[in-house]
Amino acid sequence: MVKRAILSVSDKTGIVELARRLAAQGVTLLSTGGTMKAIEEAGIPVTGVSDVTGFPECLDGRVKTLHPAIHAGLLAVRNNPEHMKQLEQLGVEPIDMVVINLYPFRATIEKPGVTFDEAIENIDIGGPTMLRAAAKNAQDVVVVIDPADYERVLNELEATGDVSLKTKRYLQYKVFEHTAQYDCMIQQYLRGQLEDAPAFPQNLTVTFEKVQEMRYGENPHQKAAFYRDLGDVAGTLPAAKQLHGKELSYNNINDTNGALELLREFDTTAVIAVKHGNPCGVGVADAVSEAYRLAYEADPVSVFGGIVVTNGTVDAATAEQMSKIFLEIIVAPKFTDEALAILDRFISSNPLETLTPCAAAADIRAAQGLIGTVHVSEPVRRYMVALVEKTRELPEVQTGVSPRGLLALLRACQSWAAMHGRDFVTPDDVKALSVPVLAHRIILGGLYGRSTKSEEVVREALSQIAAPVESGEGA
Repeated sequence: MVKRAILSVSDKTGIVELARRLAAQGVTLLSTGGTMKAIEEAGIPVTGVSDVTGFPECLDGRVKTLHPAIHAGLLAVRNNPEHMKQLEQLGVEPIDMVVINLYPFRATIEKPGVTFDEAIENIDIGGPTMLRAAAKNAQDVVVVIDPADYERVLNELEATGDVSLKTKRYLQYKVFEHTAQYDCMIQQYLRGQLEDAPAFPQNLTVTFEKVQEMRYGENPHQKAAFYRDLGDVAGTLPAAKQLHGKELSYNNINDTNGALELLREFDTTAVIAVKHGNPCGVGVADAVSEAYRLAYEADPVSVFGGIVVTNGTVDAATAEQMSKIFLEIIVAPKFTDEALAILDRFISSNPLETLTPCAAAADIRAAQGLIGTVHVSEPVRRYMVALVEKTRELPEVQTGVSPRGLLALLRACQSWAAMHGRDFVTPDDVKALSVPVLAHRIILGGLYGRSTKSEEVVREALSQIAAPVESGEGA
Protein backbone atom coordinates (compact mmCIF):
# COMPACT_ATOMS: atom_id res chain seq x y z
CA MET A 1 0.00 0.00 0.00
CA VAL A 2 1.34 3.43 -0.93
CA LYS A 3 1.38 5.84 2.02
CA ARG A 4 4.39 8.08 1.29
CA ALA A 5 5.84 9.13 -2.05
CA ILE A 6 8.82 11.25 -3.04
CA LEU A 7 8.52 13.27 -6.25
CA SER A 8 11.57 14.99 -7.78
CA VAL A 9 11.65 15.39 -11.56
CA SER A 10 13.44 17.36 -14.25
CA ASP A 11 10.69 16.65 -16.79
CA LYS A 12 7.59 18.02 -15.09
CA THR A 13 5.15 16.66 -17.66
CA GLY A 14 2.05 15.51 -15.75
CA ILE A 15 3.68 15.86 -12.34
CA VAL A 16 1.04 18.20 -10.87
CA GLU A 17 -1.84 15.94 -11.91
CA LEU A 18 0.04 12.94 -10.53
CA ALA A 19 0.56 14.75 -7.22
CA ARG A 20 -3.09 15.77 -7.06
CA ARG A 21 -4.38 12.24 -7.60
CA LEU A 22 -1.88 10.75 -5.16
CA ALA A 23 -2.92 13.29 -2.52
CA ALA A 24 -6.56 12.39 -3.16
CA GLN A 25 -5.65 8.80 -2.25
CA GLY A 26 -4.25 9.99 1.08
CA VAL A 27 -0.59 9.67 0.04
CA THR A 28 1.84 11.95 1.85
CA LEU A 29 4.01 13.76 -0.69
CA LEU A 30 7.70 14.58 -0.25
CA SER A 31 9.59 16.69 -2.76
CA THR A 32 12.53 18.96 -3.58
CA GLY A 33 13.38 22.13 -5.48
CA GLY A 34 11.39 23.02 -8.58
CA THR A 35 9.11 20.00 -8.30
CA MET A 36 8.09 20.99 -4.80
CA LYS A 37 7.44 24.56 -5.97
CA ALA A 38 5.18 23.36 -8.80
CA ILE A 39 3.18 21.17 -6.42
CA GLU A 40 2.84 23.93 -3.82
CA GLU A 41 1.70 26.43 -6.44
CA ALA A 42 -1.05 23.98 -7.42
CA GLY A 43 -2.31 24.08 -3.82
CA ILE A 44 -1.37 20.47 -3.07
CA PRO A 45 0.09 19.65 0.38
CA VAL A 46 3.76 18.66 0.13
CA THR A 47 6.65 18.25 2.58
CA GLY A 48 10.22 19.23 1.77
CA VAL A 49 12.85 16.50 1.89
CA SER A 50 14.94 18.71 4.18
CA ASP A 51 12.12 18.58 6.74
CA VAL A 52 12.36 14.79 6.66
CA THR A 53 16.15 14.55 6.85
CA GLY A 54 16.63 17.46 9.24
CA PHE A 55 19.49 18.51 6.99
CA PRO A 56 19.37 21.41 4.50
CA GLU A 57 20.13 21.15 0.82
CA CYS A 58 23.75 22.14 0.30
CA LEU A 59 26.56 22.51 -2.24
CA ASP A 60 24.31 24.23 -4.79
CA GLY A 61 21.78 21.43 -4.54
CA ARG A 62 24.31 18.64 -5.10
CA VAL A 63 23.27 17.09 -1.77
CA LYS A 64 19.54 16.84 -1.11
CA THR A 65 18.36 13.26 -0.76
CA LEU A 66 21.61 11.44 0.09
CA HIS A 67 20.58 10.70 3.67
CA PRO A 68 19.67 7.58 5.73
CA ALA A 69 16.23 9.03 6.45
CA ILE A 70 15.50 8.67 2.74
CA HIS A 71 17.44 5.58 1.74
CA ALA A 72 16.59 3.51 4.79
CA GLY A 73 12.94 4.26 4.05
CA LEU A 74 13.42 3.00 0.52
CA LEU A 75 15.55 -0.08 1.16
CA ALA A 76 13.79 -1.59 4.17
CA VAL A 77 12.17 -4.91 3.26
CA ARG A 78 8.65 -4.69 4.63
CA ASN A 79 8.26 -8.39 5.49
CA ASN A 80 11.61 -8.44 7.30
CA PRO A 81 10.80 -7.85 11.01
CA GLU A 82 14.37 -6.82 11.79
CA HIS A 83 14.35 -4.16 9.09
CA MET A 84 11.07 -2.71 10.31
CA LYS A 85 12.27 -2.78 13.91
CA GLN A 86 15.38 -0.82 12.95
CA LEU A 87 13.30 1.78 11.12
CA GLU A 88 11.21 2.26 14.24
CA GLN A 89 14.31 2.62 16.39
CA LEU A 90 15.79 5.17 13.99
CA GLY A 91 12.55 7.11 13.68
CA VAL A 92 12.47 6.55 9.89
CA GLU A 93 9.22 6.08 8.01
CA PRO A 94 9.05 3.87 4.91
CA ILE A 95 8.79 5.51 1.49
CA ASP A 96 6.50 3.52 -0.80
CA MET A 97 6.81 5.35 -4.11
CA VAL A 98 9.57 7.20 -5.94
CA VAL A 99 8.87 9.36 -8.98
CA ILE A 100 12.09 10.66 -10.45
CA ASN A 101 13.66 11.48 -13.78
CA LEU A 102 17.23 12.58 -14.08
CA TYR A 103 19.16 15.73 -14.90
CA PRO A 104 19.06 16.21 -18.70
CA PHE A 105 22.62 15.12 -19.39
CA ARG A 106 21.93 14.16 -22.99
CA ALA A 107 20.17 17.42 -23.82
CA THR A 108 23.07 19.28 -22.23
CA ILE A 109 25.87 17.63 -24.22
CA GLU A 110 23.89 17.99 -27.46
CA LYS A 111 23.67 21.79 -27.05
CA PRO A 112 26.05 23.68 -29.36
CA GLY A 113 29.03 25.08 -27.51
CA VAL A 114 28.42 23.25 -24.23
CA THR A 115 31.45 23.32 -21.96
CA PHE A 116 32.96 20.38 -20.11
CA ASP A 117 32.01 21.92 -16.75
CA GLU A 118 28.39 22.35 -17.84
CA ALA A 119 28.23 18.72 -18.87
CA ILE A 120 29.70 17.52 -15.58
CA GLU A 121 27.29 19.64 -13.57
CA ASN A 122 24.40 17.84 -15.29
CA ILE A 123 25.48 14.39 -14.12
CA ASP A 124 22.79 13.38 -11.66
CA ILE A 125 23.94 11.69 -8.44
CA GLY A 126 21.05 11.68 -6.00
CA GLY A 127 18.46 10.71 -8.62
CA PRO A 128 20.13 7.48 -9.80
CA THR A 129 20.91 6.57 -6.20
CA MET A 130 17.27 6.79 -5.17
CA LEU A 131 16.10 5.05 -8.32
CA ARG A 132 18.46 2.13 -7.81
CA ALA A 133 17.56 1.85 -4.13
CA ALA A 134 13.83 1.84 -4.86
CA ALA A 135 14.21 -0.55 -7.80
CA LYS A 136 16.23 -2.98 -5.72
CA ASN A 137 13.30 -3.08 -3.32
CA ALA A 138 10.66 -3.14 -6.05
CA GLN A 139 8.43 -5.67 -4.34
CA ASP A 140 7.74 -2.96 -1.73
CA VAL A 141 8.40 0.32 -3.55
CA VAL A 142 6.80 1.66 -6.73
CA VAL A 143 9.47 3.44 -8.79
CA VAL A 144 8.49 5.54 -11.80
CA ILE A 145 10.85 7.30 -14.22
CA ASP A 146 8.63 7.83 -17.24
CA PRO A 147 5.59 10.18 -17.34
CA ALA A 148 4.04 7.72 -19.79
CA ASP A 149 3.64 5.29 -16.87
CA TYR A 150 1.83 7.71 -14.54
CA GLU A 151 -1.65 6.78 -15.76
CA ARG A 152 -1.05 3.04 -15.44
CA VAL A 153 0.19 3.42 -11.87
CA LEU A 154 -2.61 5.78 -10.87
CA ASN A 155 -5.31 3.58 -12.37
CA GLU A 156 -4.12 0.56 -10.38
CA LEU A 157 -3.69 2.59 -7.22
CA GLU A 158 -7.15 4.12 -7.46
CA ALA A 159 -8.76 0.77 -8.27
CA THR A 160 -7.06 -1.43 -5.67
CA GLY A 161 -5.22 0.84 -3.24
CA ASP A 162 -1.88 -0.59 -4.42
CA VAL A 163 0.18 -1.30 -7.52
CA SER A 164 0.45 -4.89 -8.76
CA LEU A 165 3.69 -6.82 -8.49
CA LYS A 166 3.61 -7.28 -12.28
CA THR A 167 3.68 -3.52 -12.78
CA LYS A 168 6.33 -3.07 -10.10
CA ARG A 169 8.60 -5.58 -11.85
CA TYR A 170 8.08 -3.81 -15.16
CA LEU A 171 8.95 -0.45 -13.60
CA GLN A 172 11.99 -2.02 -11.92
CA TYR A 173 13.27 -3.17 -15.30
CA LYS A 174 12.73 0.30 -16.79
CA VAL A 175 14.79 1.90 -14.04
CA PHE A 176 17.88 -0.19 -14.64
CA GLU A 177 17.47 0.11 -18.41
CA HIS A 178 17.33 3.89 -17.97
CA THR A 179 20.23 4.24 -15.54
CA ALA A 180 22.38 1.92 -17.66
CA GLN A 181 21.78 4.14 -20.68
CA TYR A 182 22.43 7.26 -18.58
CA ASP A 183 25.78 5.94 -17.36
CA CYS A 184 26.68 4.82 -20.88
CA MET A 185 26.08 8.31 -22.25
CA ILE A 186 28.33 9.76 -19.54
CA GLN A 187 31.21 7.37 -20.21
CA GLN A 188 30.91 7.89 -23.97
CA TYR A 189 31.06 11.66 -23.50
CA LEU A 190 34.03 11.46 -21.12
CA ARG A 191 35.93 9.12 -23.44
CA GLY A 192 35.37 11.61 -26.24
CA GLN A 193 36.94 14.36 -24.15
CA LEU A 194 40.20 12.48 -23.60
CA GLU A 195 43.27 13.70 -25.48
CA ASP A 196 44.45 10.13 -25.92
CA ALA A 197 41.14 8.26 -26.00
CA PRO A 198 41.69 4.54 -26.58
CA ALA A 199 40.64 3.38 -30.03
CA PHE A 200 39.64 0.03 -28.54
CA PRO A 201 38.59 0.44 -24.89
CA GLN A 202 38.90 -2.51 -22.54
CA ASN A 203 35.13 -2.57 -22.08
CA LEU A 204 33.01 -1.33 -24.98
CA THR A 205 29.59 -0.13 -23.86
CA VAL A 206 27.15 1.38 -26.35
CA THR A 207 23.52 2.43 -26.17
CA PHE A 208 20.79 2.92 -28.75
CA GLU A 209 17.21 4.12 -28.65
CA LYS A 210 14.27 2.73 -30.59
CA VAL A 211 12.98 4.89 -33.42
CA GLN A 212 10.16 2.60 -34.54
CA GLU A 213 9.03 -1.00 -34.80
CA MET A 214 8.99 -2.45 -38.29
CA ARG A 215 5.94 -4.05 -39.93
CA TYR A 216 8.29 -7.00 -40.44
CA GLY A 217 12.00 -7.68 -40.85
CA GLU A 218 14.03 -8.50 -43.92
CA ASN A 219 11.38 -11.13 -44.70
CA PRO A 220 7.68 -11.03 -43.77
CA HIS A 221 7.90 -13.80 -41.15
CA GLN A 222 10.60 -11.93 -39.18
CA LYS A 223 10.23 -9.23 -36.55
CA ALA A 224 12.43 -6.15 -36.45
CA ALA A 225 12.84 -2.68 -34.96
CA PHE A 226 14.88 0.37 -35.96
CA TYR A 227 17.32 1.77 -33.38
CA ARG A 228 19.48 4.87 -33.54
CA ASP A 229 22.74 5.79 -31.87
CA LEU A 230 22.65 8.64 -29.36
CA GLY A 231 24.51 11.85 -30.00
CA ASP A 232 25.12 13.78 -33.18
CA VAL A 233 23.29 12.07 -36.05
CA ALA A 234 23.02 14.99 -38.48
CA GLY A 235 23.11 13.82 -42.08
CA THR A 236 22.05 10.28 -41.22
CA LEU A 237 18.77 8.50 -41.85
CA PRO A 238 17.59 8.61 -38.20
CA ALA A 239 17.82 12.41 -38.29
CA ALA A 240 15.80 12.69 -41.50
CA LYS A 241 12.29 14.13 -41.52
CA GLN A 242 9.81 12.04 -43.48
CA LEU A 243 7.69 14.31 -45.68
CA HIS A 244 5.47 11.77 -47.40
CA GLY A 245 4.15 8.23 -47.07
CA LYS A 246 3.88 5.64 -44.33
CA GLU A 247 6.62 4.34 -42.08
CA LEU A 248 9.73 2.88 -43.66
CA SER A 249 10.30 -0.85 -43.87
CA TYR A 250 13.38 -2.79 -42.79
CA ASN A 251 14.66 -3.04 -46.36
CA ASN A 252 13.90 0.63 -47.00
CA ILE A 253 16.09 1.59 -44.07
CA ASN A 254 18.88 -0.82 -44.94
CA ASP A 255 19.03 0.29 -48.58
CA THR A 256 18.76 4.00 -47.78
CA ASN A 257 21.52 3.80 -45.23
CA GLY A 258 23.78 2.14 -47.80
CA ALA A 259 22.95 4.82 -50.35
CA LEU A 260 23.79 7.58 -47.88
CA GLU A 261 27.10 5.92 -47.02
CA LEU A 262 28.02 5.94 -50.71
CA LEU A 263 26.87 9.55 -51.10
CA ARG A 264 29.40 10.62 -48.45
CA GLU A 265 32.17 9.67 -50.86
CA PHE A 266 31.33 12.75 -52.96
CA ASP A 267 32.10 16.38 -52.17
CA THR A 268 30.39 17.65 -55.34
CA THR A 269 26.73 17.52 -56.33
CA ALA A 270 25.86 13.86 -56.74
CA VAL A 271 22.86 11.55 -57.05
CA ILE A 272 22.99 7.89 -56.03
CA ALA A 273 20.45 5.26 -57.04
CA VAL A 274 20.29 1.96 -55.13
CA LYS A 275 18.15 -1.12 -55.69
CA HIS A 276 18.09 -4.11 -53.34
CA GLY A 277 21.25 -2.96 -51.56
CA ASN A 278 23.27 -2.50 -54.76
CA PRO A 279 24.18 0.78 -56.44
CA CYS A 280 22.63 0.92 -59.89
CA GLY A 281 23.43 4.50 -60.86
CA VAL A 282 25.68 7.38 -59.84
CA GLY A 283 25.57 10.82 -61.40
CA VAL A 284 27.81 13.84 -60.74
CA ALA A 285 27.06 17.27 -62.23
CA ASP A 286 26.71 20.92 -61.32
CA ALA A 287 22.91 20.66 -61.18
CA VAL A 288 20.94 18.00 -59.29
CA SER A 289 18.61 17.54 -62.27
CA GLU A 290 21.54 16.69 -64.53
CA ALA A 291 23.13 14.43 -61.90
CA TYR A 292 19.81 12.57 -61.59
CA ARG A 293 19.59 12.15 -65.36
CA LEU A 294 23.07 10.63 -65.44
CA ALA A 295 22.30 8.30 -62.50
CA TYR A 296 19.04 7.21 -64.12
CA GLU A 297 20.61 6.54 -67.51
CA ALA A 298 23.31 4.38 -65.92
CA ASP A 299 20.67 1.65 -65.51
CA PRO A 300 17.11 2.80 -66.30
CA VAL A 301 15.71 -0.68 -65.64
CA SER A 302 17.14 -1.34 -62.18
CA VAL A 303 16.43 2.13 -60.84
CA PHE A 304 12.69 1.48 -61.13
CA GLY A 305 11.36 0.96 -57.59
CA GLY A 306 14.73 1.92 -56.16
CA ILE A 307 16.02 4.52 -53.73
CA VAL A 308 17.52 7.83 -54.81
CA VAL A 309 19.61 10.07 -52.55
CA THR A 310 21.34 13.36 -53.29
CA ASN A 311 23.40 15.97 -51.45
CA GLY A 312 21.71 18.82 -53.30
CA THR A 313 18.28 20.44 -53.31
CA VAL A 314 15.59 18.67 -55.30
CA ASP A 315 13.94 21.33 -57.46
CA ALA A 316 11.02 21.22 -59.87
CA ALA A 317 13.19 20.17 -62.81
CA THR A 318 14.54 17.19 -60.87
CA ALA A 319 11.13 16.26 -59.46
CA GLU A 320 9.63 16.23 -62.97
CA GLN A 321 12.18 13.61 -64.01
CA MET A 322 11.71 11.57 -60.83
CA SER A 323 7.93 11.57 -61.22
CA LYS A 324 8.16 9.64 -64.49
CA ILE A 325 9.00 6.38 -62.70
CA PHE A 326 8.16 4.71 -59.40
CA LEU A 327 10.78 5.34 -56.69
CA GLU A 328 10.55 3.87 -53.19
CA ILE A 329 12.37 6.71 -51.40
CA ILE A 330 13.93 10.04 -52.32
CA VAL A 331 16.33 11.59 -49.81
CA ALA A 332 17.73 15.12 -50.05
CA PRO A 333 18.84 17.92 -47.73
CA LYS A 334 15.97 20.03 -49.08
CA PHE A 335 13.00 19.90 -51.45
CA THR A 336 11.57 23.06 -52.96
CA ASP A 337 7.84 23.62 -52.56
CA GLU A 338 7.41 23.16 -56.29
CA ALA A 339 9.25 19.83 -56.18
CA LEU A 340 7.10 18.56 -53.32
CA ALA A 341 3.95 19.54 -55.16
CA ILE A 342 5.07 17.55 -58.21
CA LEU A 343 6.09 14.50 -56.20
CA ASP A 344 2.89 14.56 -54.15
CA ARG A 345 0.89 14.23 -57.37
CA PHE A 346 2.75 11.19 -58.61
CA ILE A 347 4.01 9.28 -55.59
CA SER A 348 1.74 6.76 -53.85
CA SER A 349 1.09 7.44 -50.16
CA ASN A 350 2.91 4.20 -49.35
CA PRO A 351 4.86 2.78 -52.31
CA LEU A 352 5.11 -0.60 -50.63
CA GLU A 353 1.46 -1.20 -49.88
CA THR A 354 -0.83 1.52 -51.25
CA LEU A 355 -1.44 2.01 -54.93
CA THR A 356 -3.66 4.81 -56.20
CA PRO A 357 -5.04 4.52 -59.74
CA CYS A 358 -3.19 7.67 -60.81
CA ALA A 359 0.15 6.39 -59.55
CA ALA A 360 -0.49 2.92 -60.95
CA ALA A 361 -1.21 4.26 -64.40
CA ALA A 362 1.99 6.29 -64.25
CA ASP A 363 3.87 3.15 -63.23
CA ILE A 364 2.51 1.27 -66.21
CA ARG A 365 3.37 4.01 -68.68
CA ALA A 366 6.88 4.31 -67.25
CA ALA A 367 7.44 0.56 -67.46
CA GLN A 368 6.22 0.43 -71.06
CA GLY A 369 9.06 2.68 -72.03
CA LEU A 370 11.52 0.30 -70.38
CA ILE A 371 10.11 -2.97 -71.61
CA GLY A 372 9.21 -2.39 -75.24
CA THR A 373 6.60 -1.17 -77.64
CA VAL A 374 3.71 -3.53 -76.87
CA HIS A 375 0.58 -1.42 -76.51
CA VAL A 376 -1.56 -1.28 -73.35
CA SER A 377 -4.70 0.76 -73.91
CA GLU A 378 -6.18 3.03 -71.27
CA PRO A 379 -9.17 0.70 -70.54
CA VAL A 380 -6.80 -2.23 -70.01
CA ARG A 381 -4.60 -0.06 -67.77
CA ARG A 382 -7.63 0.80 -65.65
CA TYR A 383 -8.61 -2.86 -65.53
CA MET A 384 -5.16 -3.85 -64.21
CA VAL A 385 -5.21 -1.07 -61.63
CA ALA A 386 -8.70 -2.03 -60.43
CA LEU A 387 -7.61 -5.65 -60.10
CA VAL A 388 -4.63 -4.77 -57.93
CA GLU A 389 -6.71 -2.39 -55.81
CA LYS A 390 -9.41 -5.04 -55.33
CA THR A 391 -6.90 -7.61 -54.02
CA ARG A 392 -5.87 -5.09 -51.38
CA GLU A 393 -9.43 -4.59 -50.23
CA LEU A 394 -10.24 -8.25 -49.60
CA PRO A 395 -10.35 -9.10 -45.86
CA GLU A 396 -7.95 -12.05 -46.10
CA VAL A 397 -5.14 -9.86 -47.41
CA GLN A 398 -2.62 -8.50 -44.91
CA THR A 399 -0.45 -6.73 -47.47
CA GLY A 400 -1.79 -6.04 -50.94
CA VAL A 401 -0.04 -6.16 -54.26
CA SER A 402 2.55 -3.40 -54.60
CA PRO A 403 3.44 -1.41 -57.72
CA ARG A 404 6.10 -4.04 -58.32
CA GLY A 405 3.35 -6.64 -58.60
CA LEU A 406 1.51 -4.49 -61.11
CA LEU A 407 4.65 -4.10 -63.16
CA ALA A 408 5.32 -7.82 -63.02
CA LEU A 409 1.82 -8.38 -64.40
CA LEU A 410 2.45 -5.81 -67.14
CA ARG A 411 5.71 -7.45 -68.15
CA ALA A 412 4.09 -10.87 -68.23
CA CYS A 413 1.17 -9.61 -70.34
CA GLN A 414 3.45 -7.87 -72.81
CA SER A 415 5.65 -10.95 -73.18
CA TRP A 416 2.56 -13.13 -73.58
CA ALA A 417 1.16 -10.85 -76.28
CA ALA A 418 4.48 -10.75 -78.14
CA MET A 419 4.70 -14.56 -78.04
CA HIS A 420 1.31 -14.68 -79.76
CA GLY A 421 2.37 -12.25 -82.45
CA ARG A 422 0.40 -9.28 -81.12
CA ASP A 423 1.59 -5.75 -80.39
CA PHE A 424 -1.20 -5.08 -77.88
CA VAL A 425 -2.43 -6.53 -74.57
CA THR A 426 -6.03 -7.71 -74.20
CA PRO A 427 -8.21 -8.15 -71.09
CA ASP A 428 -7.97 -11.92 -71.66
CA ASP A 429 -4.18 -11.65 -71.31
CA VAL A 430 -4.67 -9.95 -67.95
CA LYS A 431 -7.17 -12.60 -66.82
CA ALA A 432 -4.94 -15.48 -67.88
CA LEU A 433 -1.83 -14.19 -66.16
CA SER A 434 -3.18 -12.49 -63.02
CA VAL A 435 -3.42 -15.64 -60.91
CA PRO A 436 0.11 -17.00 -61.48
CA VAL A 437 1.72 -13.53 -61.34
CA LEU A 438 -0.17 -11.72 -58.56
CA ALA A 439 -0.57 -14.76 -56.29
CA HIS A 440 3.18 -14.50 -55.62
CA ARG A 441 2.87 -10.91 -54.47
CA ILE A 442 0.34 -10.77 -51.66
CA ILE A 443 0.71 -11.64 -47.99
CA LEU A 444 -1.93 -13.80 -46.29
CA GLY A 445 -1.67 -14.68 -42.61
CA GLY A 446 1.89 -13.40 -42.44
CA LEU A 447 3.04 -15.70 -45.26
CA TYR A 448 4.48 -14.37 -48.49
CA GLY A 449 4.43 -16.32 -51.72
CA ARG A 450 2.10 -18.25 -53.93
CA SER A 451 -0.38 -20.62 -52.30
CA THR A 452 -3.79 -22.08 -53.07
CA LYS A 453 -5.33 -19.45 -50.83
CA SER A 454 -3.52 -16.55 -52.53
CA GLU A 455 -4.67 -17.85 -55.91
CA GLU A 456 -8.25 -17.89 -54.60
CA VAL A 457 -7.89 -14.28 -53.51
CA VAL A 458 -6.82 -13.18 -57.00
CA ARG A 459 -9.67 -15.14 -58.58
CA GLU A 460 -12.11 -13.48 -56.16
CA ALA A 461 -10.74 -10.05 -57.11
CA LEU A 462 -11.12 -10.89 -60.82
CA SER A 463 -14.74 -11.89 -60.28
CA GLN A 464 -15.55 -8.55 -58.62
CA ILE A 465 -14.39 -6.23 -61.40
CA ALA A 466 -15.68 -5.84 -64.92
CA ALA A 467 -13.31 -6.39 -67.83
CA PRO A 468 -13.32 -3.74 -70.55
CA VAL A 469 -15.11 -4.51 -73.79
CA GLU A 470 -12.83 -5.93 -76.49
CA SER A 471 -11.93 -3.80 -79.49
CA GLY A 472 -9.58 -4.13 -82.41
CA GLU A 473 -6.53 -3.21 -80.32
CA GLY A 474 -7.53 -5.08 -77.21
CA ALA A 475 -9.66 -2.25 -75.73
